[in-house]
Amino acid sequence: MKKLITLLLIILLLGSGFYVVNRYQNRNDIENYEKMVTAIADGYENFDEKVNLFKYNIDDVTLLEKAMSEVNNQIYYSNKNYKYHISKIGINDVLLEYNYYNGDMIDIVKCRQVQAETDNAITEFIASIDTSKSQYEQILEVHDKLIDLIDYDLSDSPSLDSYSIYGALVNNKAVCDGYSYTLIKILRELGISASYVGSEAMNHSWVMVQYNNSNYYIDITWDDPIALYGDMYVSNSISHQYFMITEDELSKDHYDWTVE
Repeated sequence: MKKLITLLLIILLLGSGFYVVNRYQNRNDIENYEKMVTAIADGYENFDEKVNLFKYNIDDVTLLEKAMSEVNNQIYYSNKNYKYHISKIGINDVLLEYNYYNGDMIDIVKCRQVQAETDNAITEFIASIDTSKSQYEQILEVHDKLIDLIDYDLSDSPSLDSYSIYGALVNNKAVCDGYSYTLIKILRELGISASYVGSEAMNHSWVMVQYNNSNYYIDITWDDPIALYGDMYVSNSISHQYFMITEDELSKDHYDWTVE
């Protein structure tokens, strides 16, 4: 009997130790991820061309993708294209790209201007939202006001600005990425969980919103009639066909997507 009790105690202690180690590792991983996000953001703010990530001991490329997406949502002059170096040990560094260059040099003046103007535009837009409304009503208000504000960029070769929050809120012109990133940013600022959804097969993007413990989708671009029908569409009406729809409803004409 004593041997059985001793064995059980050993198993319990080993199990507890394993739990403590795993909990520490998970906490350490989270801390390293957060440090990586800060390092990348600092790199953009310092206009660095490369950020060393080796010391954060991260070998999961999906974490780098998540970190870059997080940073891109707060540094408005950053280009979402980037390269990185990885070894068997982990990610060594990431090479940063910017939307604005003067020849081969980063246009720092333009970058700072874009950051300031976008920050101001976001602040002004959020101030226009009635936060006393229900969460659903706030999402609807943001959706409608953005469609009123933004014109779809119908040019054959849209500028990088049209893929950004800056293009949507400051220039008031965007393509689907500009619509989507802006909707995500505003909703997150209002405390509403939202994620980017992209489909390479469709060459299109939209938004997933977490509401009442369920996922709903908003294709704000396709709810802007100008985006679908071009200048020939003269009505000022706003569509809600793709507002807060389910995955089954979305799947009728959207396909091959991934959520970031």
